[in-house]
Amino acid sequence: MNGVAAGAGISLAVACDFAFASKSARFVMAFQGIGLAPDTGLTLMMSRLVGAKALRYLLIGGEFSAEEAEAMGLVKVVDDPLGEALRFANELVQGPFKAYSYAKRLINEALFKDLDQFLSTEAKLQGELGRSHDFIEGVTAFIEKRKPKFTGS
Repeated sequence: MNGVAAGAGISLAVACDFAFASKSARFVMAFQGIGLAPDTGLTLMMSRLVGAKALRYLLIGGEFSAEEAEAMGLVKVVDDPLGEALRFANELVQGPFKAYSYAKRLINEALFKDLDQFLSTEAKLQGELGRSHDFIEGVTAFIEKRKPKFTGS
């Protein structure tokens, strides 16, 4: 990763088995700024992978650096993320693929057995938020480049 991962881009990064980031990479939780909760499985993934450290970002949003993401175990900071990813992929293809895939399957079962049910609930709640006054205000404020005035409705 180079640059900024925002919103669902963070979800994609967190969903990776192995993520490499440059020191300049940044992660921006943008959902709350427009009156939404995190989606695309981010709440489940981050809370299970990171634990309580994720609460601040999942609840109120904000930005964190590549170094903070590394401290949370989400990425490994390297000088050349693409080069490191390719080197690591080359190492993996020489290993016992079937054993890797079974281990990954077991890890997913342990951590995310209820992912489908979670995503269904998440979609329902995001749909409700998408019809809220706060969402309309958040998007309007974003377009108008001003701070939103949320009312909780």
